[in-house]
Amino acid sequence: MESDQSSDRKMQETEELDIEVLRCSSKVDHKEMTLEQQTTDRTRIESELRKKQMMLQENQVWMEDISVELRDTLVQMRECEIENDCYPMKINCINMEISELEKQLENLKETKEWTEQKLEDYNKHIEELSERKASLDAELNRRIEIGRNFQEDVVELTDRIQQNLKRKKSTSQAFPDPNKNLLTYLIEKKEKDLECPVCLVTASVPIFSCPENHLICAVCRPQMTECPECRVEYRDDKKPRRHRYAEKMVEELDIMKKEIN
Repeated sequence: MESDQSSDRKMQETEELDIEVLRCSSKVDHKEMTLEQQTTDRTRIESELRKKQMMLQENQVWMEDISVELRDTLVQMRECEIENDCYPMKINCINMEISELEKQLENLKETKEWTEQKLEDYNKHIEELSERKASLDAELNRRIEIGRNFQEDVVELTDRIQQNLKRKKSTSQAFPDPNKNLLTYLIEKKEKDLECPVCLVTASVPIFSCPENHLICAVCRPQMTECPECRVEYRDDKKPRRHRYAEKMVEELDIMKKEIN
């Protein structure tokens, strides 16, 4: 801006000098003077003219310098304009990258929330499984204790059965009656059919059963949650299912025992 103002000022001074030269020339042409006055005026005018010419030359030098500086300034302006045109493109590229990064950040936040929710669900599931494991461990220990008790009962009942078989064998040898032998066989068969699969004792009324009609005695039924034969779960704890056919076989067995006695 300062260079432009200086250039305008110099040009204005040059115009003023030109006007002054014309004015002086006009005075020389149009005025009638005496020779002495004309000589004096001419000398003065020539002196002023030389000064004006020197000032004009100096002004031209200044104008040339200003022109050079102006050209350099214009070149720099063009370079700045070119650079200035590039920066909006760079800013747009940066804005696009920022938008993409914001999208990625949003996706990462959503992924983090989903992962945290999954982690919470898995922790809850692990807690439920831990509680289930503890319950199963307790049930397993209870089953082991029941099995140990049943094993002891089985050993005791096996001894009793062997003793009963020995007594029956000695009785049959003392009284070899074919009808009685048949009756004894039928009694043993019914006793075998009425044998509880848990305690191995001949069941007596009341006798209970699972949905598949596998019998179980009244002593063992409250201790079991599933059928020892087919492993079907008992779902009638409030009112256990009675095995009417087995109870009828008990009545028949009692009649047969009375007959053999």
